Amino acid sequence: MMFRLGCVSRKSSIRGFTLIELLVAMVITAMIGAMSFASVSTARRSIEVMDERAQRMNELNGFFLRFTKDIEHIVPRSGMVNGQEAQALMYQSIEEGLSFTNSAKMNPGLFPRSNLQRVNYRLEDGNLLRTSWDRINGPAASKGKEFTLLNDVTDLKIRFVAPVKLSNISGRAPSLRWVNEWPVVRRQGNQGESVDQGNPLDALPMALEISLKLEPWGDITRVFEVNYES
Repeated sequence: MMFRLGCVSRKSSIRGFTLIELLVAMVITAMIGAMSFASVSTARRSIEVMDERAQRMNELNGFFLRFTKDIEHIVPRSGMVNGQEAQALMYQSIEEGLSFTNSAKMNPGLFPRSNLQRVNYRLEDGNLLRTSWDRINGPAASKGKEFTLLNDVTDLKIRFVAPVKLSNISGRAPSLRWVNEWPVVRRQGNQGESVDQGNPLDALPMALEISLKLEPWGDITRVFEVNYES
């Protein structure tokens, strides 16, 4: 029995991509990849900025917590500066800074020692520094403990609320006056007003205002009451 072998010829319906189609696909893939990379980079930068600002906010809050504690424990006690007796609170310029005495020195071991310390806040080369001395009447050359609380501070302003005594007018309650330095030289004002400090060495203001200018928020101002009668 014989079989006849035949070849069936049929045209294949499968065809490949043309060069143009392949180039178009490559361009589209490249565009999607570029957009994805840009989105990831933007998201990563946004996260970095948020982390930097959160860190900055933590540093700012830490400064205000430290400053608040120092001011809450302020005492009308003079100290020694460069071998000379100085006022309980002093502020004449940004370079010299704000100096005062408080009773916030830590004593975790409960040793029989004074809790008084001399504290100074000043702005130096864009850094807000805090220096403390354990001995308020120590030698002029004694070195305190210095810490940097804030960086990139472009400006620092401090002013004080001074009590005003109305010496020549009866029937009026004492008013308040903002001053830019402390202690204030006793001076006569309008309508018989004069700044009343009491003892110049132990005098304290009723309140103080501190204004910082720093990135990225600009001016930040807070007012602190001074518990000067305690």
